[in-house]
Amino acid sequence: MMMWKQQAFLGLIVSIILLVSLSAWEVQCDTLKSGEITGSETWVIGNSPYVIDDNLIITAQATLTISAGVEVLLHPSVDIIVEGTLLVSGTFANRVLFSNYSTLPWGSIVFESSSVPSTFTPGVGIGGYQFSETGCYIHYCDIENGGYISPSSSSFGMVIVLAEAAPSFQHCSFSTSWDIQATAAQY
Repeated sequence: MMMWKQQAFLGLIVSIILLVSLSAWEVQCDTLKSGEITGSETWVIGNSPYVIDDNLIITAQATLTISAGVEVLLHPSVDIIVEGTLLVSGTFANRVLFSNYSTLPWGSIVFESSSVPSTFTPGVGIGGYQFSETGCYIHYCDIENGGYISPSSSSFGMVIVLAEAAPSFQHCSFSTSWDIQATAAQY
């Protein structure tokens, strides 16, 4: 009888340890996105990766801020269309990644003429001159495997499309994309 109690007690201890271990274990899930962003939205590393499974439109009055370290994975031929403001705020140590979700390339980041142009305002701060930036920008970002060429696409295989738009790009890399140059297009 005593052995049975010891085994039950040991089973209870193992169950408690497993329960505590599983509750502390963080499961990373994809954050699915598509459709329209109509307000202010911030994507953070804790919800990364963000998977875009259909075109994402940042409307004219909207702002999407993508924080340092976030991964954005796009399905084949899917575009991000910027009519408002896109702020990609990677850092030297925590770059933002735009890449493909599957083996096929994704579409483009399209900056429409209605997107907010990037502007720099000089100022004086600690250590000398500092600048503040407003409008669309992409900083410290790796853009890879994009530029899917689709007969219905208006981007013609370009990973970045500037439709009379003026975003700022700083410290960005482009790799294994169909067309790795930021190209101005009018359509």
